[in-house]
Amino acid sequence: MHSDVRQDAKGRWPDIFAALGIDVGDGKHKACPVCGGRDRFRFDDINGAGSWFCNQCDPHAGDGFALIMKVVGCDFAEAAARVRTVIGGCALASKKNHQDDAAKRRANRRRLIATWKASAPVTEGCPVDNYLRGRGFDYAPPSNVIRYCPSCYEPETAQEMPAMVAVVLNPEGQADTLHRTYLTRNGESWIKAQIEKPKKLMPGVRKIKGSAIRLFQVGEVVGIAEGIETALACERRFKVSTWAAVSSSILQAFEPPAGIKRVIIFGDNDFNRVGQSAAGKLATRLLSTGYDVRIEISPLPGKDWADIPLESKRVLT
Repeated sequence: MHSDVRQDAKGRWPDIFAALGIDVGDGKHKACPVCGGRDRFRFDDINGAGSWFCNQCDPHAGDGFALIMKVVGCDFAEAAARVRTVIGGCALASKKNHQDDAAKRRANRRRLIATWKASAPVTEGCPVDNYLRGRGFDYAPPSNVIRYCPSCYEPETAQEMPAMVAVVLNPEGQADTLHRTYLTRNGESWIKAQIEKPKKLMPGVRKIKGSAIRLFQVGEVVGIAEGIETALACERRFKVSTWAAVSSSILQAFEPPAGIKRVIIFGDNDFNRVGQSAAGKLATRLLSTGYDVRIEISPLPGKDWADIPLESKRVLT
């Protein structure tokens, strides 16, 4: 299985890293996504293996999976699983120039616009509304944040499926890409599609960095969690307007937009400590730049906040 995912990923690493929110640059020396600095890192992608080199990291070099493992703080199995969540939308790279890159971004933009136009606002009783209520959320999503797409392409099965579609915005408020949660009917209810990875990002118009799904309007305080459902659970429990970063790697790179002074980080309690590590790294970075930061980790091992029964609501002070 490991050899299969390595072969599937070969030649797709620029898109894979972009979808996972890991900034590897364009082959020029830059700051390392693991240890920082200014120009100690370079992504060379030799033989399409996602290879890289860093003067400071130990070891100094590795393939794409090794970089994910270092950035996220996980083992190979977890890195491979993360690659599988995004690989369906990642194109094979070629020796390309800036015109090729621009053409690819335009094609991605056309697909994103087409998917958004094929979607409709969430209305009472529609599959997205049914799914969210089934998860315990009485949430009416703004039509410019979450919509319902009745027929959305799913690359894993190469089929059209109903999906909850959410827009991912960068810190400047520009749309980077769309996130899709594929749904299926289960009797009278709608649940996540019974496929290996029912949640996927579409290839975007720029690298995902510091971005989030802005589920609520915020003032000077914002909460940040990984998944949409987790963010909704945190807003309900803690009464903090919370956004979704989609994944731990994107959460780790989250950049609050202008006007935010306090960030509450709602971390997953992962057995492999990926969620806790991402929350800690984000907190360290934000504290160093002057933000008031607080971390709240799910109290149950192996669970996120969406898995915790709402026994009592707690307001953060």
